[in-house]
Amino acid sequence: MKSNPILRALAFVAAMAGLAPAHSQTFPDKPVRIVLGFPAGGGSDTPTRIIAPKLAEVLGQQVIVENRTGAGGYVGAQAVARSPADGYTLYGCTIATHGIGPGLYKKPPVDAEKDFSFVGMIGANPNILMVHPSVPAKTLPEFVAWVKSQGGKLSYAAPSVGGSPHLAMELLKQMTGMQMTGIAYRGDAPARQDVIAGHVPALFGAIGPSLTAIRGGLVRPIAVSSPKRDPALPDVPTVAEFHPGFSVVSWLGLCAPAGTPAPALDRLNAALVKVVGMPDVSEQLAKVSLQPDPMSRQDFEKFVKAEIVRWRKLTHEAGIAAELTN
Repeated sequence: MKSNPILRALAFVAAMAGLAPAHSQTFPDKPVRIVLGFPAGGGSDTPTRIIAPKLAEVLGQQVIVENRTGAGGYVGAQAVARSPADGYTLYGCTIATHGIGPGLYKKPPVDAEKDFSFVGMIGANPNILMVHPSVPAKTLPEFVAWVKSQGGKLSYAAPSVGGSPHLAMELLKQMTGMQMTGIAYRGDAPARQDVIAGHVPALFGAIGPSLTAIRGGLVRPIAVSSPKRDPALPDVPTVAEFHPGFSVVSWLGLCAPAGTPAPALDRLNAALVKVVGMPDVSEQLAKVSLQPDPMSRQDFEKFVKAEIVRWRKLTHEAGIAAELTN
């Protein structure tokens, strides 16, 4: 007797449905790789290497961190976007490629929204507004008033064109009406060094690398760019305390190739949230000035999309654009 084709089809669907829970239970069954778009020892590298061993413990598989640098993080992002969508290759997505980049560059190598699935947030690193000690301002209102009194003659150091420190100052300019001219530097260290030397009066820069200069009195801290005060400098107010809604943080999360199965994403997110919430991990992240910020993968996706919208608007309004270089 011939079997009924409808019954055969129903049996196949039932079998596939029965396999789905098994897949979610067995993932991962081999090592997971996290690709970073920036060099070893950098702002995304150190936090990722802090969480990687703990993720390995939770997932029961080795977690390998690989640096694939170049083109403002897009070399690594492109490599992951082209990888199999199976949950075993992740990208350490940052504000550079998944926040500012889509509006800063004319044709980014990847589409931050369409080419990726979203796993979750690791944390955020605020910037801090610093001035040379000779600047006659100790508070943010005093700084804004002083800049306005100079009639647009002042400049500020921008660690990189279109980076979060650069856009933090541009956002502050937009919100306060003060005028300053940005001077682009190749990185945070030379920009900070010129402020220390008194060649440029101010900059927004990363908190972690600036702590020695701040505590040594080489620069004066004015305000931090995150919504909450930074634990490393609890006495330094936020910009938002004077200008509600101001928030600029260099964030770090995990993304996967578009089309990665939901069970794999859920498993990875659960592991990431657990690890970031561990007291010892939070303590280690705090030492590199990364404020842990665990999110569901849905909330992280909403966050990333909102970042793309806000930074595209600001870069266009401020006329900021850049070309990708290796």
